[in-house]
Amino acid sequence: MYRLIETLKSIDGIIQNFAYHQARANSSSAKLNHINFKLNLIDIILPDEYKSGIVKIRVTYSDFIESIQFEHYKLRQINSFRFVYDDEIDYSHKYSDRNKLDFLYSQRLECDDIIIVKNGKLTDSYYANLVFLKDNKYFTPDRPLLNGTKRQKLIEMGIIHPVNINISNYQDFDSVTIINSVIELFDVEPVRISKIQDK
Repeated sequence: MYRLIETLKSIDGIIQNFAYHQARANSSSAKLNHINFKLNLIDIILPDEYKSGIVKIRVTYSDFIESIQFEHYKLRQINSFRFVYDDEIDYSHKYSDRNKLDFLYSQRLECDDIIIVKNGKLTDSYYANLVFLKDNKYFTPDRPLLNGTKRQKLIEMGIIHPVNINISNYQDFDSVTIINSVIELFDVEPVRISKIQDK
């Protein structure tokens, strides 16, 4: 039985984009654990101390919800990225086991975050999807490690566009930022492409 997680965002007690998290949890459970697990909003009851402000909610589940953790979220700015390379990594589902990602993150040296390169293609950062900027348009790698809920929503809205971004063409873009379930587009100041460091 695989142990999985969903990380959700609450603003003043209202959980955001829940339908996307529900759909991913249901799909991952069917594919990995061969069960019809349903993540229900009614299962996530915010304690009073977490009913205001921005709250990060971490739901750990397998064939049942194992734990729900809450924390007030504080945004961390990213000023630099380093490329790290791994052609074997698989994070196509939101596994609770992040040991391989942790190992890659440890290779960032003095940089704030990493950009994971798999088979020559740029994929994701340590904990977020990537969004590249060019001529006031927004693009995301078409082969992410994980199709994040925020990424999927912004694609469906026509705000970001999946394209092939690889180690030989990434310099065609101007800058890069990150998104995930708690980080909105442009919460994090974009980093100039020239500031990405290689090994």
